[in-house]
Amino acid sequence: MSSEQGAVLLCYHCGNRTFMDLIKHHKHVDSEEIADSYGYIHNSADFVRNWYMYSCKVCGEITVQRENWFSEETHPDGRPIINSQVVYPQVTNKNSDMPDGVFEAFQAAIKVRHIDGAICALSVRRALEKMCKDKGATQNDLYRKLKHLADTKVLPPIVDEMAYILKQLGNAAAHADDIVFDDGIVTSIIEFTQIILDYVYNLPAKLKRVQDLRSGLGTDNTN
Repeated sequence: MSSEQGAVLLCYHCGNRTFMDLIKHHKHVDSEEIADSYGYIHNSADFVRNWYMYSCKVCGEITVQRENWFSEETHPDGRPIINSQVVYPQVTNKNSDMPDGVFEAFQAAIKVRHIDGAICALSVRRALEKMCKDKGATQNDLYRKLKHLADTKVLPPIVDEMAYILKQLGNAAAHADDIVFDDGIVTSIIEFTQIILDYVYNLPAKLKRVQDLRSGLGTDNTN
């Protein structure tokens, strides 16, 4: 949980990991009474959402973080199990299905986006290589790996085109080609990578959660 003064976070605006000042906190609680089989209420459960707004000490930009937790879900020592994610600026948050190596390579790209655009492109290429390996693409080069993922429907055509552009930019950075990695190109590199990782990892996880909820409600497939 975040402190009342602030927290150490990665700033997705400037790429620095630094202590950020907490400038606003909002807490929302939904409570639900829990009854036994005879209808006697013996407890209540709380669904808690905390919203934190931080200011980066390096660039002054704002970051918004959301924490969700349920009072009935705790660690063995009684601490609540907290799901925390940055909701502004829009970023790719890691879920349980995304390999650490993929996420860490993408984080490395964000950290250097305002320092060295070429290194950012190389880090993105590394993230794509790790994603391909995780999804079973074992071809000799990144182009063939991405084509395999497109052929097997892991990537749709437009996302495959995004990945191919990132691969080309990564090649240019690796071979010191005469390309200027200006802010526009670097921003597109980050945005394309976010879309790809969300499509491959986060969207399927969200879909599964909705399907699980639908199954729990007992809905059928009839119109």
